[in-house]
Amino acid sequence: KDVLKNYLIHIHQYIEKERKGREGVEKLVEVYKNKPSFADADAQEETRQKLEQATIMLNFLEASHYKINNNLCKLEG
Repeated sequence: KDVLKNYLIHIHQYIEKERKGREGVEKLVEVYKNKPSFADADAQEETRQKLEQATIMLNFLEASHYKINNNLCKLEG
């Protein structure tokens, strides 16, 4: 059980880090959307892809956290 608790803490830290990273990329996408002259088409596309990757990773981490937490609750009764 302690291993799962530690792993949950670890995943939670990654979730927070990924959220902050995604927020930064979202802001960059918004800047490019409002002022396209700030970056060329390739940079804009790369930023959109980074946002998609960050969202996918965040979804994965949150799902993993939920699943592990659920199993931990079952173990604790």
